[in-house]
Amino acid sequence: GHGGRDRRCGTMGPVLLAEFRRVLRKRGFSTSVDDDGIGQVDGPNHANVGLISHIGGHKYAGNVIIYLPSNFASSSSANSLAGKGLWYGRIEPKHVEGLVEETFVRGRVIEDHFRGGIGIDGQIYRL
Repeated sequence: GHGGRDRRCGTMGPVLLAEFRRVLRKRGFSTSVDDDGIGQVDGPNHANVGLISHIGGHKYAGNVIIYLPSNFASSSSANSLAGKGLWYGRIEPKHVEGLVEETFVRGRVIEDHFRGGIGIDGQIYRL
């Protein structure tokens, strides 16, 4: 999310960070830092959102890594992606709302952006 290696990361990273925080808050999650700068505590309605370093292959669309804890539930039912880390590529701000809806709420992978994943048991996921 910084511009040290690729200036585009420093451009798109903060925009995606802000959009993820906005969408997650709208869904009832607290995020890593509220608007007033106060950090939150981990819990079932909390999402840690942060920036990662340059990993390439994206131009002005970001890479997003999502880890859903093994006890993560969508509404009142278990999420089928709980316990998995998912890597999405070519994510733009316009994709964030749909990504949160499909991955967090419905427990589905967005195939068009999926680059791979790993389960808590070490199993590798590919399409």
